[in-house]
Amino acid sequence: MKRLYAILLTSLLLTPLTAQEASTDSTKRLKLPSQQLFSAGMIHHPLQLIQGRIPGLLITRPGADPNHRFESRLMGMHTMGATSAEPLLLVDGFPQVSGYTIDPADVHSIDVLDPAQAATYGLRVGAGVLHIQTRRLLDTGWTVRYSAAAALETLANKPPMLNSNEFRLRYDTPGAVAFRPDANLGGDTDWVRAVTRTGFGQWHQAILGYRTAKTQYRLALHARSMEGIIRRTGYDQLNAHFHADHRWLNDRLHLQGNLLHTNRKANYVVPDVMRLATVLNPTLPIRSDTANTTGGYAQLPYFGIANPVSIIEQMTNQGESDITTIQTQARVNLSAQLLLTGQLGLQQAHDQRTLIAPPTEYYLGLSNNGFALRQTDNTNNRFARVELQYQPAPFIKLRSAHQWQRTYARQYSFTGTELTNIYQAVTENTDQEAHTTASFWLAADVHHKWLSAIAMLRREGSSTLGQQEKWTWLPLFQLALDLEGLTGIATSIRSSFSLTGNAPQHSYLSQTVYRPNIPFYYADQYSPSMVPIHYSNPNLRRELRQAWQTELNLSAGGISFQLMYFNSQSSDLIRRVIRRQTIAGVATNDLYTYANVAEIRNTGWQASMRATLLERNDFSWSAAFNLWLQHARFGQLSQSPYEPDAFTRYGFLGFSANAYLFDLLEGTALGTIYAPANQGISAQGHWQYRDDNNDGIPDRVVAGNALPSMGMGWHNTLRWRQWDIQLFCRGLFGHARVDPIQLSTSSLFTRPGYNVNQHYIAPLREFAFYSDYFVLPASYLRLDNLVLGYTISPGAKHKFAGWRCYAAAQHLLTLSRFRFSDPEPLLAFPEGETTTPLSAGPYFQASTISLGIEARF
Repeated sequence: MKRLYAILLTSLLLTPLTAQEASTDSTKRLKLPSQQLFSAGMIHHPLQLIQGRIPGLLITRPGADPNHRFESRLMGMHTMGATSAEPLLLVDGFPQVSGYTIDPADVHSIDVLDPAQAATYGLRVGAGVLHIQTRRLLDTGWTVRYSAAAALETLANKPPMLNSNEFRLRYDTPGAVAFRPDANLGGDTDWVRAVTRTGFGQWHQAILGYRTAKTQYRLALHARSMEGIIRRTGYDQLNAHFHADHRWLNDRLHLQGNLLHTNRKANYVVPDVMRLATVLNPTLPIRSDTANTTGGYAQLPYFGIANPVSIIEQMTNQGESDITTIQTQARVNLSAQLLLTGQLGLQQAHDQRTLIAPPTEYYLGLSNNGFALRQTDNTNNRFARVELQYQPAPFIKLRSAHQWQRTYARQYSFTGTELTNIYQAVTENTDQEAHTTASFWLAADVHHKWLSAIAMLRREGSSTLGQQEKWTWLPLFQLALDLEGLTGIATSIRSSFSLTGNAPQHSYLSQTVYRPNIPFYYADQYSPSMVPIHYSNPNLRRELRQAWQTELNLSAGGISFQLMYFNSQSSDLIRRVIRRQTIAGVATNDLYTYANVAEIRNTGWQASMRATLLERNDFSWSAAFNLWLQHARFGQLSQSPYEPDAFTRYGFLGFSANAYLFDLLEGTALGTIYAPANQGISAQGHWQYRDDNNDGIPDRVVAGNALPSMGMGWHNTLRWRQWDIQLFCRGLFGHARVDPIQLSTSSLFTRPGYNVNQHYIAPLREFAFYSDYFVLPASYLRLDNLVLGYTISPGAKHKFAGWRCYAAAQHLLTLSRFRFSDPEPLLAFPEGETTTPLSAGPYFQASTISLGIEARF
């Protein structure tokens, strides 16, 4: 601890470059230099600002749930699930922070760090790095600004299900192919309409600041709220950000600090609400006078079916988060050749989640005689960095640094049932873990005329690794050519090799972990017992990623172009596996453990271009375009001595024994979807499957891939006098989707209580079992953002000079063959042990219209 305090105190005075200064080396990288290239409108998370706008960065959030997190992947897939699959998130240089640390309106730029910059974070950047930089004041003197927006969100794509009249026609008409006892329950209910609404959102920002040549103070206050299109869902968020910096001693000493706080209150949706609203019998009424035990809500006595209106109106599903972040940075020029920098960061987060179902709630409360869940998560993130830079000559720079980070998490959960009885069933659990990383690195930057090079060697250790594998050496080499003087065009070529990776995401994967088990009876009394969750692996190593990357940058005449090729190999990937225990030659029970068993290889191309296509006195047109292609496949799999169940047949849909989507097979593409090969429907209305070996089991074939192989984004800005129009389209191509709701409602012979979709398979006389028939292409092109704005000229002699008003529309149009639900890919593969998101209906799609104003005083 004394060592820790010494580092923290030193970092108060010796810290790295400011956010804007730190971005200087990345100006030629994939950077968004202005907010004009951000998505506009009602934004819920900083990553939404750049969705589809950076080549190689895949950001998805199927549906329009305002509380759902955005998933991101950079240049492919690099892990199997025991480590983070998302890029490391930095906010002003502070790593591994929450995405809700800042309000989206407070973001100045978002960079994809190049390998030389990312490598300084070692075993946390196997999936890449995204660096968010917050806004600073640009004008000297006092700054007072106010911005606000209001938004309406409406249902954009309603599932095509039968209405009550169509339902009765097919099930309650004499001579109908299928007759059901629940064909006419007396109701006429549009369940989707019953659970949805037009959502209203608003956002407010107030900025007060003062800036001189050496000093800057800035206070930004944000209030943001949004109602989801599912009734009683949404959030209210408050954010405050105070920034201060000052320069002393002729700019030889530069200190700055940030204080941020976010409070977010959310009403969550029970995921099954969307599925139930889609599949439930439309002749069932919402309420019933005889439904005394279920609070007056009509219910059907079938497994897996419940009234979604009852869930929304009777259940409580709320949460609240508080995130406080303190960051200090400093820079000291000790001499003309010697620079000492450092950084200190501290973030504390408190999350609380409450779920309550009364005894009258059929879905969860009735069978439990009332149900309650209370979960509290407390996390702590501390980071320190000290760097010494020595420049003995103009052409060489030597750097040495030490980084230290510790994260701590504690979760307390309380579960209660039998809430109406004096003898209540209560379960309490407390989990906690801590993770420490420490690293030392040396780097040399050399440049001469048109040639520059960087070499770095990093030594990093992690407490989450096995006892014998705590420390790792990680090198980096980068070579760059600046050919502007040779070609007359601003041209640069950069190539790099880096060795980074991931440490396990959780602290105790290398150790044996126990949990409470059912008490056992011995000596006339019950005694507590423990059972292992997984067993130790003292040889658990870090995941290692070798990456080769080459890029070409061209710039001339208002046009800039970048082309990049990347090739990476992620090895020793960690996955939970099963190892059969053998005693005296007899196989007994299966033991779970975590081991380094897999390898993934990614290759791809990325291209981006920005250009001013037309510029006249009062009219201009600029555009930005990006395109990426990538492919990921499994390399070597170390399956011995583990059970093959850890590698095959997972991603269960739950409809038949063959309803598994994925296998892990060497040399195959990640996300390959396997399915029984359908060969049509017989004259009797039964499925026919291919069975070449006549074993009675349908042959499984490759039916598609869950991951897109290509993506694009196209941004246009047109200006005429004070008017501007911004249009952004994005698309993902090459991926397929299996919608379990569409699958389960595609036959007239479906489950009791279920509705049927309008495109049901008419000849079918049995359940719609999973096959390649239901693996559908989900490529799409979407008009993602459209903005119309008007700005009063800043130079005009008008009291409203510089003010701007705008209207923004989001998700106006989607072109795709996959129309049953949102065609966005589900990035559950390959992180989860199962593809859990497939088991519940995704949140419905929505379109959003916003009106906003930006005022300067």
